[in-house]
Amino acid sequence: MAVGIVGAGRLGKILARLISRSGRIVEVCNSCGPMSLADLGLAFGVTDVLVDQDIVLLAIPFCNHPQLARNLFANKIIIDSMNYDLASDGPIPPLDSGLVTSSELVAMHFSASSVIKAFNTLPAALLAGMATPERLIPDRQAIFIAGDDLRAKSIVAGLAEDCGYAPVDTGSLKEGGQLQIPGGPLFGRAMTGRMAEKHKSDGWLTL
Repeated sequence: MAVGIVGAGRLGKILARLISRSGRIVEVCNSCGPMSLADLGLAFGVTDVLVDQDIVLLAIPFCNHPQLARNLFANKIIIDSMNYDLASDGPIPPLDSGLVTSSELVAMHFSASSVIKAFNTLPAALLAGMATPERLIPDRQAIFIAGDDLRAKSIVAGLAEDCGYAPVDTGSLKEGGQLQIPGGPLFGRAMTGRMAEKHKSDGWLTL
């Protein structure tokens, strides 16, 4: 499946390179235009509008996602790698009160898409070095995945595996999303897939 990435900050560029190495077609767009993406090289397609991709990864500030049209990614899988930050995004009462997770809000906005939370718990600077496709999957760095669409989760898990990680299902956007948000027990935690599955079997109580 082709992958489109919205946002070309550190995370967007690192994931573009990793996904491209896996053999998939990658296209990247941002608000600054194609010239700002020259350092990605000719291996990447650069478009202003992502229309042909099966998967779209959002790597932009969380507060910017409502600026994207609700039906822009209809019938596509959206990977939400964004994190809500009160200081930079401003107060959002449903999030500040814990009534919903940030990914649930993203899913409400893009209601015609399948939203999966992934690639959000570790610093972008570490992700590239943690990709080890040569290792057995359980011995790779865990990438946590939350979502309500089982088929979409399976597809995103396959993408994570192709990039050299061990995908670990954390549950729904509500339950898994709470585990993966900043301040949650999985945020910033580097561990192998084998370790993560052990913690998961223990109900994450051993973290």
